[in-house]
Amino acid sequence: MKSSFLLIILLSLLSCCKDDNKKENTILNNRGEITFLPYLWKYQINVDGKINHNPELRNNMVFGGNVIIPTTENSKSRFLTCLNSVNGQKQWQWNDWYQPLTEGGDFTWDVRHNNHLHWTTGSRRYTIDLATGENVFRHRNEDLFSFSSRFSSDQDEIYFNSQINTDDGFIVYPIFKSNIYNSEIKEVLRIPFSKDTLGVENRTKSPDWITPISFDGKKYLFIISAQAYPEWYYDQRVNLYNLTDNKWIYRDKIAAIPKQNNGGWSKLIGNKFYFTAGREMFSYDVFTGTQIWKREFPHDFTFSGFEIFENIIVANCENGRTYGLNLLNGTIIWETEGSGTSSKLQNRIMNGIAYFVGGGPIYVYAKDIKTGKTIWKLDPLLFEKDEGGAIWRKEINVIPAQNGEKPKIVICSQRYAYCFEALH
Repeated sequence: MKSSFLLIILLSLLSCCKDDNKKENTILNNRGEITFLPYLWKYQINVDGKINHNPELRNNMVFGGNVIIPTTENSKSRFLTCLNSVNGQKQWQWNDWYQPLTEGGDFTWDVRHNNHLHWTTGSRRYTIDLATGENVFRHRNEDLFSFSSRFSSDQDEIYFNSQINTDDGFIVYPIFKSNIYNSEIKEVLRIPFSKDTLGVENRTKSPDWITPISFDGKKYLFIISAQAYPEWYYDQRVNLYNLTDNKWIYRDKIAAIPKQNNGGWSKLIGNKFYFTAGREMFSYDVFTGTQIWKREFPHDFTFSGFEIFENIIVANCENGRTYGLNLLNGTIIWETEGSGTSSKLQNRIMNGIAYFVGGGPIYVYAKDIKTGKTIWKLDPLLFEKDEGGAIWRKEINVIPAQNGEKPKIVICSQRYAYCFEALH
């Protein structure tokens, strides 16, 4: 009993010393924001020590206690490397690309099903085993027929669109269905369009977002479509199609009038759909097509988008501001300094903290989503001040607490992946 008691005291003292050392080595700016803190481990991204081009992995690439980062051996190799988040040890690597010198998946839209990861890039599709990194499915269309990388999924089924030139000179965008385990592709729907309204090169109406929904034993597709107009103008419309009974519930309810920039981000929560179109943000009832609220901003949300957590919409605007909005009515709860052209916010809010990498200025931000207060503003120059070219990439991964471990954040620079203890 006595030895056990002494062991507990020793461990407590060591823990206190560790926390004290962490605080001692932490650097704050004149606003009290953390600009440097000690990391738990770091992993060299490029084996040759150079800064090699490697496409960004734009989603939160966390799978249990592991994280996937992009690595290279040299300028002509690209890998997906799986690391153990506890110690940074490599678990496996994958690089079985069809086009190894030029290819890479951005993973903004991917499928995670039965411990398998699926993604699409151009005419190529891949499914790998997350435990081993081995191929489960790998396919390339012989005719190089390309898919939109913006696809959605329902379990192991995926829905996507592709651009097709018709014999009578129109560009149309059918919706296709496939599976992450085979190459079979089936066209399921074409959105009706009028030849009286056409875009550049006879572009017709296209689906921007396709979201499968199951309700009351039937399957539906909620679709945000974009009608093309001359001079690269597009509007935004909401549609609902009963896939089980093959009929439209409603169609062509215009949300945003034609503009040259009507792109954005979207998310389904229950029977409500939230999306941006240029400078506007919307909330719609999926089953009625009724607009619940709309709000306009000084700029768009094209790059960073938004995420929803605890009834708060956290959105990074291209005016360099971050907003917190009430999910129910769209009112602005707070507005604080942000960063334009930031990393995606999707899946990167944990324990009430939103994490993102700024595009300008380029810091790693950690923001309290209740107040908008900036807690972290990590400066890459404080981590690699002597190595040159210090900059954060857009890979930022949030890892929830599990197996007695504290939550973590893994961030990539051009040279290393760094692991930090997350805020909690």
